[in-house]
Amino acid sequence: MATSAVAAAPLVGTRGRVLGEIGAALRRPLVAACVLLVIYFTAMRFCDADGSIGSDTGARVATLRAMGDHRLHPDVGYWAEGFDPEGRLHPLSPGAKVGERWVVVGTIVTPLVAQPLYRLGGYQAVLLIPTAGVVATAFAARRLARRLEPTSGGWLAFWLVALASPLVVYGLDFWDHAHGLALMAWGIVWLLEIGDVVGSRAAVVRRSLGAGLVLGVAATMRTETFVYAAAATMVVGMGLLLGRSIELTWRRRLAVTALAGVCFVVPFGALQALNGRIEQAALGAELRSSRAVEAASGVDQLGLDDRIDLAFLSSVGLRASVRSDAWTEAGLVVVASAAAALALARRRRAIAIGCTVIGGAALVARLRLGLHYVPGMIAVAPFVPAGLVMASRLRRPGAMLAIAGMGFVGVIATQWAEVNPTGYQWGGRYVLLSGLLLSVVGITGVARLGRVATVVALASALAVAGLGFELLRVRSNISGDLARGLEARTEVVLIDRSGWVFRGVGAAYDVDRRWLTGRSDPETLEAFAIADTIGAPSVGLIETEVARLGVDVPGWCAGPVDTVAWESGEPLTITTWTRSGVASACP
Repeated sequence: MATSAVAAAPLVGTRGRVLGEIGAALRRPLVAACVLLVIYFTAMRFCDADGSIGSDTGARVATLRAMGDHRLHPDVGYWAEGFDPEGRLHPLSPGAKVGERWVVVGTIVTPLVAQPLYRLGGYQAVLLIPTAGVVATAFAARRLARRLEPTSGGWLAFWLVALASPLVVYGLDFWDHAHGLALMAWGIVWLLEIGDVVGSRAAVVRRSLGAGLVLGVAATMRTETFVYAAAATMVVGMGLLLGRSIELTWRRRLAVTALAGVCFVVPFGALQALNGRIEQAALGAELRSSRAVEAASGVDQLGLDDRIDLAFLSSVGLRASVRSDAWTEAGLVVVASAAAALALARRRRAIAIGCTVIGGAALVARLRLGLHYVPGMIAVAPFVPAGLVMASRLRRPGAMLAIAGMGFVGVIATQWAEVNPTGYQWGGRYVLLSGLLLSVVGITGVARLGRVATVVALASALAVAGLGFELLRVRSNISGDLARGLEARTEVVLIDRSGWVFRGVGAAYDVDRRWLTGRSDPETLEAFAIADTIGAPSVGLIETEVARLGVDVPGWCAGPVDTVAWESGEPLTITTWTRSGVASACP
């Protein structure tokens, strides 16, 4: 027995040394960044390069295909423009005409950067942009965490944000969310650091200019950046003017605040003007400004009840529902995690365990519902409520108030000026920055409760992140299979009744494909009329359960029906219609 223990001792010591060396290596920034990239590019292998998680990504891939070698020409074209000059039946986006071109992306910056990558290595090479955004965001989270707890190193926040946050979804799909969030996060970091360098005018200028530049670039991609930039400058400005830790006269405080404001606003505004010029050159019209006006006009139509529902979904919603049971389910996770943290801090372990079980049961109940969006920013980071309860114990309560304050102000302001008042996605896509800021405060606070609490918090976040990855994997594979299936169809014209199928299979889009969108019966009849005009002998009609053709089509008859899978979980049917007299199968 003794001999066995002596023999095991060197083994345990060796294992400890190895683990220590691995841990030390992972705390080196370059090694950590490379490990993250390897993890994400490995995860990509489980997804289908011909598919996507949603319609926005498919439209972007279609744009990259259409651009070819012309970097300033994101025109996807329209084969039926002569019959439908307004583009009401355009396959990728009805009403997609911008100036004289057909454009289905909301920003010009990302396609311009991605186009050479797409030419070099296809869609997976393009994903280097969002994955680089994940790495940059993780380092920003680490810097914020070190601001809260200088002795912590911030690595827990780094790995948490990289591997157990909404970035797991957005880093593996070609949206602007990951790299847009990275730019916004670093803008916040540099704005916060202005208070540390008020004694050096040059340092104030550098950080203000840097924040203005990165937030200015982010604003060309993510409209909510305007909201967060305003919230951040308000919080930081008040901190410079009223902060007790800044030992300056009132005159000096005003001078520093004015200098920082000017150095921030000038590059921010200049980049918006430059982006407008680029859009004019590429499109013949300004895209972002028109989209912003469009979004603002949509917000005016929201009532108070709609705003409350949207705030619930984007903040704490575990599922895409505003029913009372969904409110109860989400409330249990929030209240139980906060109560568990309080009980654990007061050494009431039995109460802490009970609260954890209650919150965990609500979370497991949601996970068992299957592969659907988890729309709430706190729902994908259930440790946030617990962490915020413990945040008062952090070494720098002023930093905590500033970071959490920007998160909360951003949530409130963004819910009021929501850029897409009727939509939601994974983890509150319009309040991702708030989720990041509150997550950093939350995980830093939870870490003070000890290893067990930290492991439980990480496990819950990883479980939700795993659900997000599985959703992405399944949807991309379904979408990829559908893209290849549509390419192989023999009908001359394909008509989509849903309005989303062709956008979701953008990797298969080509301007020469005879695809049309007919979301209503009159539009579908118009699409059939175009097929008749060009002499098409057959039409494939794509329908969902809720989008069925409710009228007869004169001169055409329905034939064989194929059923295929679709990302919503409901199957698509593709019915082959033939012109009367062309096929003997017509009755």
